[in-house]
Amino acid sequence: MLDSDDLKSSDEEDDASVKDDNNLDKGNENDEDGDVSGNEIEMDGVDEVDANAQSIGCVKVIDDVELPGNVLYKTGKPLYALILTPTRELAIQISRHLIAAAKYTGIRVATIVGGMAEVKQERVLRSGPEIVVATPGRLWELLNQGQPHLQQLTAVKFLAIDETDRMLERGHFEELEPLLERLNCEESHRSARQNFVFSATLTLVHDLPTHMKGKKVT
Repeated sequence: MLDSDDLKSSDEEDDASVKDDNNLDKGNENDEDGDVSGNEIEMDGVDEVDANAQSIGCVKVIDDVELPGNVLYKTGKPLYALILTPTRELAIQISRHLIAAAKYTGIRVATIVGGMAEVKQERVLRSGPEIVVATPGRLWELLNQGQPHLQQLTAVKFLAIDETDRMLERGHFEELEPLLERLNCEESHRSARQNFVFSATLTLVHDLPTHMKGKKVT
């Protein structure tokens, strides 16, 4: 059963609620009549600040920093190795082996070959793979289109050419020569790069060592 004090307290709460509602309505009317809004108040506060007396904000501290070549491009990730193969099937096979070997390392492998959607391959390259396995034709095409990640090719640390005998066949893989010229255009990068050539049938003829010249070789 409610006593007189409880009834009085309830009445006071109702009166306070009515006053709050009235104040809210007046505030809304003022906004509709063109009074200053919250955003304008905030802007006024900013306008009153003396910009010369403040030291908070975004400041350009270092001018014209020259970054290493392997981090200049949009991906912001380095391209470490390039593997060239004569066929699409071989490139896919090599990529699968590399992906399996690098499963727990975070190293990513991109396969760039003809016969596959160019848009998809560009999307893979935008993710910044560290290793690219490619056929010369499609790689040269994307390189000439200015694909950002591939502009790091001159700075790769490792270059491997598989089935070199087939790659060097006359009239085939015409893009290989300009690709190698592009890769070798900077002496500092060329001397720091490790090159690997693989072939089951290629024969290389070397001059005999000095200590063996003039001797009968059997």
